[in-house]
Amino acid sequence: MAPSFGRSISFPLSPARASRPARHARSISLPACRSHPLLAHLQAQTAAARAWATASASASSSPSPSTGLALIDALHAALAELLLLPEPQAAVRRPSAASDRLLDAFLLLADAHR
Repeated sequence: MAPSFGRSISFPLSPARASRPARHARSISLPACRSHPLLAHLQAQTAAARAWATASASASSSPSPSTGLALIDALHAALAELLLLPEPQAAVRRPSAASDRLLDAFLLLADAHR
C-alpha cells in the first residue's frame, strides 16, 4: 500500500513582486564648504569698491574721492591679510605659470599704488 499524502492549498499573503535587480541608493553628505572669513571680507571690500566705482561713473551722483581711496585702502588691507595665510604662501612658493602671473599682477598693483 502506498502512503497517503494530504493536499493543502496555500495563498501568498502579498502579491508577487516583479523580479528587479536590487539597487542601492547612495547619498553623499559632505559638510558645507564654507569659505574662509578673510575671503568673505575681501569679497565684501571688492563689492564695495566696485559699487563706489559704478556710482562715480554715473552722472547723477559723484561720491567723494576720499571715500574711494578709503575703500581701496581697505581692499588692499584685506588682500594683505589673506596673503598671510599658509595656503596662499605655499601656492606662491611653488613655481608655476599661475604664480608668476599672480606675482606680476601684484607688482603692477604695487607700482600703480606708489
